[in-house]
Amino acid sequence: MAKIWRRSDRLKVKIGEVVLTLAPLNNHEKSEIASLMAKGTINQDFNALRSGSILSVKYSVKSISGVLDQDDKPYELKFEGEYLTEECLNDLFNLGITKQITQVCAALVKNVPDEFTDDKGNKLEGVEILKKDVPEKNV
Repeated sequence: MAKIWRRSDRLKVKIGEVVLTLAPLNNHEKSEIASLMAKGTINQDFNALRSGSILSVKYSVKSISGVLDQDDKPYELKFEGEYLTEECLNDLFNLGITKQITQVCAALVKNVPDEFTDDKGNKLEGVEILKKDVPEKNV
């Protein structure tokens, strides 16, 4: 039986030592990101591609663990409403695993996959789905 992903459902993904909790994207978010990615690919526009990547992270990341700040305290995400702040996005894009984070978040434009792969269909190295919080039945 097929299972549906609600916006309130969460997916935990481990990338190296970092664990991200992600939310599925809504149709508006998917369209906005896909439009930027398509524009970037067709026009070879790096800024559009980068903007699409940034939005995919902004819209999908809901929590993070396994990251310390410079004071050796657990790094805490900051939000404006339901989305990450610009300051927080800048911080995340300074992690050594930025490429994997953006690949994972951008993959959510299509759907919530069983595993994350690169553009060639190869499983992303060091990326593991820990938990899918999917409802067992519609209530």
